[in-house]
Amino acid sequence: MSMDLGVDRLRVQSMHCPMGIDIKKYTFSWQLISDMENTIQTAYRIRVFGSKLVEDMVWDSGAMEGSKVWYTTDAPLPISNRSRYYFNIQVWDNHGNTAASDLSWFETGIGRQDWKGVWIEPDQRPTPKEDLDLSRKLTSAEDVEQDKGIFGTRELNRDYREFNPCQYLRRDFCLDQSIVKARMYITAHGLYRLYINGNRVGDREFAPEFTSYHNILMVQTYDVTRLLQQGENGLGIVLADGWWCGRIGGTGQGCQYGDRIGTLFQLEVQYSDGSVAVFASDEKVRSSGEGPLRYSDIFVGEHYDARMELGNFSSPGFIDTDWKPVNTVDYGYDNLVGHTGEPVRIIKEITPKGVLITPKGERVLDLGQVIAGRIRMKVSGPRGVKISLEHSEVLDEEGNFINNIEGRNKDQQDYYVLKGEGVEEYEPWFTFHGFRYVKIEGYPGALFVANFTGVALSSDLADIGGFLCSDDRINRLQQNIWWSQVANTLSIPTDCPQRERSGWTGDILIFAPTASYLRDMYAFLGRWMDNLRADQLPDGQVPNVVPYIKAYQELSAKMFNSESSSGWGDAVLAVPWALYNAYGDARVLAENYDAMKKWM
Repeated sequence: MSMDLGVDRLRVQSMHCPMGIDIKKYTFSWQLISDMENTIQTAYRIRVFGSKLVEDMVWDSGAMEGSKVWYTTDAPLPISNRSRYYFNIQVWDNHGNTAASDLSWFETGIGRQDWKGVWIEPDQRPTPKEDLDLSRKLTSAEDVEQDKGIFGTRELNRDYREFNPCQYLRRDFCLDQSIVKARMYITAHGLYRLYINGNRVGDREFAPEFTSYHNILMVQTYDVTRLLQQGENGLGIVLADGWWCGRIGGTGQGCQYGDRIGTLFQLEVQYSDGSVAVFASDEKVRSSGEGPLRYSDIFVGEHYDARMELGNFSSPGFIDTDWKPVNTVDYGYDNLVGHTGEPVRIIKEITPKGVLITPKGERVLDLGQVIAGRIRMKVSGPRGVKISLEHSEVLDEEGNFINNIEGRNKDQQDYYVLKGEGVEEYEPWFTFHGFRYVKIEGYPGALFVANFTGVALSSDLADIGGFLCSDDRINRLQQNIWWSQVANTLSIPTDCPQRERSGWTGDILIFAPTASYLRDMYAFLGRWMDNLRADQLPDGQVPNVVPYIKAYQELSAKMFNSESSSGWGDAVLAVPWALYNAYGDARVLAENYDAMKKWM
């Protein structure tokens, strides 16, 4: 069926139906559709509604002349926090046609003044701090190559005693009326997974993601209406170190933002009579570190002991009498912002290419592709058997497994202990690795490819461009570019998916133009620029790494004698310019103009 004119791909802030945004000026964008040649948009109109009823209009742009397919409001919209709004786009073209889109929607988030929940922390041992020994300076390129000096060497046969277990939190609550709508607003110091009545909430990974936490900490919003029931309910949260106090960056040091993990949440339930019940983080929450995740470090790896599984700890009536009360802490709400940009998700699952037996007799799984992600494993065996999964990108010249990423806390090694109950499935929770090969030790029986899946993780950005030609070598090069982009756009733009995983400004300065044509980078890099501005120094310097963690601050001040450099700091100019050239929206230039001037 031909179409003279249509309008599709409605977006707010470059996101499809975003939940929990709390911005002041809104950017709407859309895509023109027509089977007619030489079709040009001549005018457009945007209308926002408080419900699906057209009569419930809260804002109207009026007919605006122009061919651009985006519009940024000049002033804040007349809308409220914690509310859903609908909008549509009407367009006119140069052939005299007009068309209107179906309704799309966006939902505003919780304002800082709306919080009733308080920050809570489980009873826990503070994560040990490790000072950087700057007396062991790198003196040569050979030292850098061998990871000597400040970067340390990999510790073999370590016992991981300094690592803390993940923390499990729960509380019960009762809903005494029929439910119309329910929203969960939540963030954490560290990483979290959220459960209600035994069900995992959402499919995000590594929430609340990596930002300049003291300046910007994102709050996620979940529609949990269908997970609740009238009567008794249960809520559960699992917390891990993550980027907050885990071992990150080139030096592998922990405690870059804090040494204790915690969370802040607020569950709001609207009843059929219009009243609202609020269940928030407070002293009613109880916690335990005695679960199966003995530790889960975003760089080092994870130890999961299935013998210690808790069952449905988020179900109502779970016996938690031996759990401890949490501590309330006053961190305030000033750095909280609504989540923006697509979350980290599983974006691809890969069947391994095969299983290798190396000259040394090692059993090695070959994915056939380097990814940022993890392995999903099925296994059967006796209770207490411990399996090791060690990850690497390459084999040595003889074809043996080699850990090619040396240095402090670069283990990339996961452990799973069997509970001995039929077929068990394991996939790490709060860690990821850069790898193609996995050396597997302790696995009972033969290794069959069917029992393993490579799970690629990345910020879930849309593919919007590509390249294909008659030369398979160039096509392979294009695939390499795509995979490199996917592996290095996990929450922030990184330099590599294994060793540092840091936001080196010079790397994205070079790659931003290409990246912006292959995948939709607008919201992702716009969010990273928010962090760059937050970390920009008072004198205008742009740090070489964003987010600017303590380890790099110390290195810059005491070893490199510079916190910034041309080529790297120029990202404040080049990244917004690349986004503008790719997508045409001048908003990104306006948002960063003052930061550009400070840098210049």
